[in-house]
Parts: sequence; C-alpha cells; structure tokens
Amino acid sequence: ISLNDGNILTMMLLMSRFEEKLKGTALYLISEKASIWGSCRSKARQKMMELSHYFSGEQALADVERNEPLMKWFSGMAEEVECLTHEKGKCQILGKRIQLCIE
Repeated sequence: ISLNDGNILTMMLLMSRFEEKLKGTALYLISEKASIWGSCRSKARQKMMELSHYFSGEQALADVERNEPLMKWFSGMAEEVECLTHEKGKCQILGKRIQLCIE
C-alpha cells in the first residue's frame, strides 16, 4: 500500500466521520442512561416477581409445585433489584452489588 497525500487525507476524513458518529452515540447513551437504567431495572424486578409467583404454586400451571425457598429467593431478588440505584460517582459500588446479586 502506498501512502500518498490522497490516501492519508481520505483516511483522516473517514476517521473524522467515525469520530463524529461515535461522539453522537456516546452523547445519546449518556443523556438516556438514567431512563435506560430505570426501564431495565423495572423489567428485571418484574421478571423476578413473576418467578416468585410462579414458585408460589398458586399459578394455574400444570406442573407447578409450591417451592417456598425459591419463592422467597426470587421475591428477595426483586427487592434487591429495586434497591439498586444508579448514582453518579458510585458505579463501582453498584457494580459490586450487582455482582453479589448474581453470585
């Protein structure tokens, strides 16, 4: 590949376009971070509650037996998810709490 002024200029132009698109995407994600976080947290909590209700044995499903420990565990996980808050400057703490929930 020969490097001439035309190739270098073309590469710089393409890099600046990429940088502009990347910047726009990053700005969008930063501006929407709180709403995305809230939406995902609500969905996770809802799924945990659904699983808790599933293991309560009260659902009209054929092969569901009441499993008190699982019901309590999923209910507790729903509460843990609800308590997770996204605060500026506390991302490491939040990450550790999420990791503890997963473990």
